[in-house]
Amino acid sequence: MDPLFSFLIGHLIGDYALQSDRMAQNKRNLGGYLIFHVTIYSFSIAFFSWVHDVFYDPDILSAVLPWIVPIFVIHLLQDFAKSRFYNSSRQFYYLDQALHLITLYLLRIIVGG
Repeated sequence: MDPLFSFLIGHLIGDYALQSDRMAQNKRNLGGYLIFHVTIYSFSIAFFSWVHDVFYDPDILSAVLPWIVPIFVIHLLQDFAKSRFYNSSRQFYYLDQALHLITLYLLRIIVGG
């Protein structure tokens, strides 16, 4: 199975299922809720990479772990920018999600060759 699948599952769980409304509404500064959300998001990707590692590819987790900090920083900057400039349009939402997915796809290219 492609590691991109585990990255996408980690993204969906971390960015939707584990993000409370309170977190989503209070990410306007670089502390508290934003840091908490991005930490959960990053650990979600690491966790699902570990699951992928256990069942499919024993090298994927060791390949992903060095990228957890860049994933954290990139997601932090994207969500911070979104909270500052968000205008509630559907197009902006799709742009935000596209940037998250492009980041994960680039990680997949780096990790998987």
